[in-house]
Amino acid sequence: MIGNSFDVSFNRARWDVKTDYIPVVSTITNIINIFEKAIFSCKSALDEEKDYYVSYLNEKRYLCCFLLLIPVIGNIVFYALNWFVSRKVANLEDEKERLENLVLFGNADAMHKLGEHYEKMDISQSLYWHKQAALRGSIDAVHRLSSLYKKEGEEQPCLEWTFRAACTGCPSEVNRLADCYQYGIGIAKDLKKAVSLYRKAADRGDPAAMNNLGLCYQDGIGVEENLKKAVSFYRKAVDRGDPAAATNLGFCYQKGIGVEKDLAEAIHLYREAVDCGYPVAMYSLGYCYQDGIGVEKNLKKAVSLYQTAADLGDSNAMYNLGICYQNGVGVKEDRKKAVSLYQTAADLGDAAAMNNLGICYENGVGIEKNLDEAIRLYREAADLGDAGAMNNLGFCFENGIGVDVDLNEALAMYKKAALNNHLGAQKALWRLEETME
Repeated sequence: MIGNSFDVSFNRARWDVKTDYIPVVSTITNIINIFEKAIFSCKSALDEEKDYYVSYLNEKRYLCCFLLLIPVIGNIVFYALNWFVSRKVANLEDEKERLENLVLFGNADAMHKLGEHYEKMDISQSLYWHKQAALRGSIDAVHRLSSLYKKEGEEQPCLEWTFRAACTGCPSEVNRLADCYQYGIGIAKDLKKAVSLYRKAADRGDPAAMNNLGLCYQDGIGVEENLKKAVSFYRKAVDRGDPAAATNLGFCYQKGIGVEKDLAEAIHLYREAVDCGYPVAMYSLGYCYQDGIGVEKNLKKAVSLYQTAADLGDSNAMYNLGICYQNGVGVKEDRKKAVSLYQTAADLGDAAAMNNLGICYENGVGIEKNLDEAIRLYREAADLGDAGAMNNLGFCFENGIGVDVDLNEALAMYKKAALNNHLGAQKALWRLEETME
């Protein structure tokens, strides 16, 4: 990430019934008909009875023969496409009707497929039929319910169906259950239980579980910190094609965490993950291009990678892209665009983006000045642990910006930021303590 704040540097596809190519074929055919009439009109007037196709064929004028046949071929294609599309639509309706008839006889597989049919049209109907299939023994339906409830953000049913899916022995579902224990999704956090489940899933070959186990060992989550074990699990996951693990291992090589620092290997791993479409890797590689880490500095390439990652929903990329637009780094300066990016990232829970957005509101940068909103954003970001926001909030309390002057509160905020290694807060803390003595 570029920085905690800018206060220093202003610091399964469905058939589309409305196909376009059928009227296009018909239109081209009609145009060629008109073209032919224009070319051959004079000869028709001279000899209406002459068979031009046979005549041109005998004269070996094949281009003229071809022009005469185009309308015929075009009409054949037109009617063939019409037939194909009508059959395709009919088949879709027939399939739905077939499934509806099968479910009357309690066919679990048909219920599951009917649930899939409704997923993009009516999620409540989809959940209903998946549940009916699951209750009749469809393991696929159990797994699908786990995924759908997670997507819908419903923690309790997500936990319930994830637990059931994990009981089938599916390693990816065991990994998902471990996530629930690690992050407290629908259940009290239990880091040791999470690690135990990650290990079971990893032992069964799940690459996502291997990556998660690597993260636990890297950060000491539920286990004693062990950087070499973290790297080992990342490597195992990378060997199975996991892009998240490739990104994490790349970061280890970039920073020399558990391995000897190797920027070339870091870039290789980032690119490998980028090729898989992984947005976090795009952000990481973009940062390398921005600062010239392991590659030649290229701000336009950095912005391009940030943009792609932001389009895929990566809040870190949105944050860095916002800073680029605010300061004209690799792009033309556009402070309104910067504010928009900060807002989107803040809505996703990015604390650093909340802090920068607060600075924009405090100073009227790219948006109308609003001190109340600035204070609200600083508080929210500070609660999420952002040291820059803690420092900014301390400054506001010290100077009465958007709040009443409260030196004790300012001191408290500076202390929190200082404990999080914010250099500006450490200096402000020393200065304020001197003043208050």
